[in-house]
Amino acid sequence: MGLLEFAAGLPYLANKILFWLSERVGGDTKWKHKTNAWLVYMIGLPSWLILFGHEHNWIAAAVELGGSPSMVLGFLNARKRKEENPSLWLVGIAFICTIAGLVYSIHEFGGLTQFTQVLELGLAVGFLVGTFLLALDIPHGYFFFLLMNASNAVLMAEENRITLCVQQILSFGFVLLALRRRFSRS
Repeated sequence: MGLLEFAAGLPYLANKILFWLSERVGGDTKWKHKTNAWLVYMIGLPSWLILFGHEHNWIAAAVELGGSPSMVLGFLNARKRKEENPSLWLVGIAFICTIAGLVYSIHEFGGLTQFTQVLELGLAVGFLVGTFLLALDIPHGYFFFLLMNASNAVLMAEENRITLCVQQILSFGFVLLALRRRFSRS
């Protein structure tokens, strides 16, 4: 799983670094960084889906899949250099995937009985809301990314995936820097 962890972790870390860089610059460079941030985010998605599925983290896997339309929206908006309101189908897909993952996880484990399920819920809220808000260039999405990275860091530590745990901690740091930069300009 080492190569798969690298394929999942590196693009997601690059996403956070590029978001941070986009907050430090303006004009065309800002939008180039944002476009690339969304692109590498989408590149890492399949590897995360495989990893979460392998560990039976169905909530997290469903949420990642459900968040993919927001990733596409963020990418398209960054390329157009604007923010658009998402269509209801994007929200619907994310909601359906999250509920499906939660129901399957509860069925498989006989309820919310595992600490990892709680971590997955933190990851779910952070990922879905954060991705959705940042796709619309709403800086409060960074707060939810912090929740996502913290929850996922602990989840990866619980599963003894130290490389991904470190990646999540580094991502947390870059999200914190981006958040600080965005709100210091306000």
